[in-house]
Amino acid sequence: MRASKIIGADVENAKGDKIGEIKDMMVDTRNEKVRYVVLSHGGFLGIGDKLFAYPMSMVRTKGTDSDKLVMNVSKERLEKAPGFDKDKWPSFADNKYTGQVDKYYDSDSRHEGQQAGNLVRASELIGKDFDDTKGKEAGEIKDLIVDSNNGKVEYAVVDFDDSWAKKTDGKLVAIPLSSITVGGDKNDQLVIQTSPDGVDMSHAFTRNDWPDFGDPAWAQPRSSTSTQSPGSATAPTSQRSAGSPRS
Repeated sequence: MRASKIIGADVENAKGDKIGEIKDMMVDTRNEKVRYVVLSHGGFLGIGDKLFAYPMSMVRTKGTDSDKLVMNVSKERLEKAPGFDKDKWPSFADNKYTGQVDKYYDSDSRHEGQQAGNLVRASELIGKDFDDTKGKEAGEIKDLIVDSNNGKVEYAVVDFDDSWAKKTDGKLVAIPLSSITVGGDKNDQLVIQTSPDGVDMSHAFTRNDWPDFGDPAWAQPRSSTSTQSPGSATAPTSQRSAGSPRS
């Protein structure tokens, strides 16, 4: 699924009742993983001013319909979950809040034998410009492609500046999120580690014809002359077509 479509999507319980709306996702940029989804429960719990983070492992697609998101958790458990004020987000960089969440749901979403990277809101990555290692403007992140069954960020879909990578010729390109480092005190300094010549054009497509990211054939290099960028992502298995881009 596209992150831009997950944000704002409704979440149901096992009975089909709407239990909330996804407001954002916390992305571990180093490990290319969505660690948490942030939900608003609204009228379901009668709490309109609080948000709640849940481990991504608790969210699943409903059957064969990858547009339907389900979280199998009781209302009683939701009512006692640790939340935060919608206008005062906690720092996800330490364990003060996320530790409470992991403990409450007996989850290891933040610690899976990996060194945790920056946890950045997906909404703040989408639409963000990035530079190259020399400080030159290189492009913009248009979306993230997320396997909703395991939280893996399979691709970052980027729009390279034509002046930086002329061979992209205005097309969008799917690259590994790990190709872009995130730094700065506010996680607002994005730098792509790939050179213009290193852009893999086998993963390029036109703006109005988004591919089926779950098709293994699409994920394979289409040209023997294309240069693979470091750490290229492998094909996801649970994706369906992402559809046309948002306006």
